[in-house]
Amino acid sequence: MIKIGRASMLVATGFLLQVLSSPGLAEETKIRPGMIIQFKTATPACFSREGLQEYLTYLARREKAKAKAMLFESGGNKCITLPPTKKFKVISAEYNPGSIVALLQIVGADVTSPEGTWTFSTGAVPVSQ
Repeated sequence: MIKIGRASMLVATGFLLQVLSSPGLAEETKIRPGMIIQFKTATPACFSREGLQEYLTYLARREKAKAKAMLFESGGNKCITLPPTKKFKVISAEYNPGSIVALLQIVGADVTSPEGTWTFSTGAVPVSQ
C-alpha cells in the first residue's frame, strides 16, 4: 500500500483550485478525443463521473481524509492516481463554454475500450505516440 502524505493532498487541493479558476482557451489548443496525452504531475482519476465529483466535493470542503479514502492507493475503490510517466488516450472531452479545463474520459494509450477513468485536463499535454 502506498502512503498518501500531506504533500499529495496539497497537490490534489492545487489541482482543484486550477480546475475551478481556469480562463478560456483557443479552440485549436483544446484536448480532443483520440489524442494521446500525458500529465505533468500525478493526477487523480475516478472510475465514474460521479466518483470524480464526490472526490472534488470532499477536497472543496477540505474533507481530505474522505478524499484520501477514495484513492485505490489508500485502500479505496473509486479513484486512482495517474502517474506522470504513463501515456493515455482521450476517449471523451467535454468543455464548458469559455473554459480551459475539460472533463476527460481516458484509457491507457494502447487500450481499446468504450469505458475509461474520469479526470480533468489540468496538467495534461498532448504527446506523440
